Order: sequence, then structure tokens, then C-alpha cells
Amino acid sequence: MKTKIFAIGFFILAIMLVSCDKSVVYEENHVFEGSVWNSTDTAFFEFSNSDTLIPLNILISLKNNDNYPFNNIWFFVTTVFPDKKQITDTIDYILQNPRGKWFGLSLGEVYGRYLPYRINRPLPIKGKYTIKICQAMRKENLEGIKNIGLRIEKSKQIKKKK
Repeated sequence: MKTKIFAIGFFILAIMLVSCDKSVVYEENHVFEGSVWNSTDTAFFEFSNSDTLIPLNILISLKNNDNYPFNNIWFFVTTVFPDKKQITDTIDYILQNPRGKWFGLSLGEVYGRYLPYRINRPLPIKGKYTIKICQAMRKENLEGIKNIGLRIEKSKQIKKKK
């Protein structure tokens, strides 16, 4: 019982700290019903950019539980720019160490982490962007994935002049 109370208190504290973070420009999550990510389910994230000079960190938020059967995850990430051009990246993230311990923060049986996608880079065009994320694990129903999200924050790194 004390562990549950501690976990809930820790979770509330973490939410309060994140909500006070002034560097966060955008954050949204896509929740999967029954913790199952179907191969046809695409997470869409839309946001606007008004500054092409400020370097940003774009992070993918992932929460899974112990039912997730793999130690890694593959994504197809498509960025649609305001001028309708698009790029698609295929990305592999390792989620466990070699001994099977999940990376990231643990809240009971749920493990969460921010995975770097684009770090310390400004967005090149002003306007509306869409980022689409699909699972690319060659499995129709990927069990154990609670949600996927996108977080954009102002980079704390200063870009070096050449």
C-alpha cells in the first residue's frame, strides 16, 4: 500500500515539474486502447512553428508495460512541412538493457521515456507541421504499448558558429 501511495505521489510531482517547464513548446499523447498498437493505427501530431531561428528538441514519448514482448521498437516517422513536402524516417530505439531491464522511468508496471528524434535543430519554415508516427515492428497488433507522444522543447544547447 505504501508503495502505491509513493508511486502516485511521485507521478503527481513529476506532472507538476513538467507542467512548469517553460521550455516545452508542444506536448501531446496518443493513447492506445487496451495497450495494443495496431499496425494501421497512425498517431498524428499537428503544431505550428513561428520561429525558424530557435533550435528545438523533438522527442518521441513512449510508455509501455511488461506485456511488450521486444527489447526494441521500430517507427516510421513522417514529417509534413507547411509547404506540403514530407520526409519519412525509419527509426529503431533500444528499450531494454542486455539484462532485460527497461530504460526510462518506472511507475509500477508502466515504463516511460523520451526518445530523441531531432535534437538542437530549428524548424526551417514557418507554419503548420504534422508529424505522423506508425509502428514498424512487422506485427499487426503490438501489445504492451500504452501511448506514443510528441514533445517539442526549446533546446538548451547553444548552436556554435562556424
